[in-house]
Amino acid sequence: MSANQVTVGAVPRALPGRAAAGIRSDRALWRVPSYAALACAGVASLIAPAAVQVVMWLPLLAGLVVIGMPHGAIDHLVPGRVLGRTLGRLQLTVLMAAYMSLAAAGVALWLLDPAVAVVAFLAFAAVHWGQGEVWFLVHGLGRARPRGAASYAAILAARGLLPVLGPIVAMPDAFERALHGALASFGAGRLDLAPHGAARAAAAFVLACALAGAVIASLRDGPDGRGRDLGEIAGLAIFAAVAPPVLAIGTYFVAWHSLRHCARLAALQEPPRTLGELARDAAPCTIGALAGVVALGCCVAVDPGSASALAGVALAVVFGLTIPHTLVVAWMDRRQRLVGCPRPSGGS
Repeated sequence: MSANQVTVGAVPRALPGRAAAGIRSDRALWRVPSYAALACAGVASLIAPAAVQVVMWLPLLAGLVVIGMPHGAIDHLVPGRVLGRTLGRLQLTVLMAAYMSLAAAGVALWLLDPAVAVVAFLAFAAVHWGQGEVWFLVHGLGRARPRGAASYAAILAARGLLPVLGPIVAMPDAFERALHGALASFGAGRLDLAPHGAARAAAAFVLACALAGAVIASLRDGPDGRGRDLGEIAGLAIFAAVAPPVLAIGTYFVAWHSLRHCARLAALQEPPRTLGELARDAAPCTIGALAGVVALGCCVAVDPGSASALAGVALAVVFGLTIPHTLVVAWMDRRQRLVGCPRPSGGS
């Protein structure tokens, strides 16, 4: 089966739990590349740290073009596919106008106050990456469905904070150096946002509490997929501890989060979309987003020879797009009733 032939079972609007049956046969094809990418990055960080420092921005920069931006580039089509009907021209226009207004506000904040924007970006990333895990845990991992809001919040907190806060707590100095390089084009100077001393201890405590909550939720929600759920948490924790923040966050974003969201998008229709079809759906808005990166780079006179500076410009646009994208995914969760529904049958 080629990459363009990978499919995932569609999600019926009224009974989203039935999607598990369709995704089960192909779910390894969505999981294994993520595991392999994180394993390679983690091992490379341990055995060749000097080489990793040279190429650590590459997964993020390349991945943004290939899947990072495309995974959110069909947000304007999501409401119609979730609802099972085509949106009217006025509805689509209002949706796109609101979406672009929020994205523009995010980019403007990055230009006006990079320090506040970075903190907001990390917060949005933690929330969005956490929420982005729930659907795949249920339908791609076979995990028991969250029993209620407490379990949902525990999954969101642990799965969101671990890939964002984990690498920063593990290597705060590396994070600070990377941040300085990424924000150099915006005249931000050297920002001291990395946690040290008591702040680092407090962040580690918060992360530990979030992980404990996720373990308790996994034990409470039921045995289906529990081993895979806990195994992923352990693997992500190890990865966050050994990989430099730039490599850890970049690799997770493109090879883990974005790929899992693509699985969810593929499952929105019957017959399900292939990866090639999703790529075609996403192409127009992806090109528009990349054009925005180029335009912003010209405005701030970014150094094209600096990978960190290029990444800083790209992240400014990604931050803007993440704000409305997070809201779209939250709406999907609500419409697809991910919390408090019966567990999918046949979980293994």
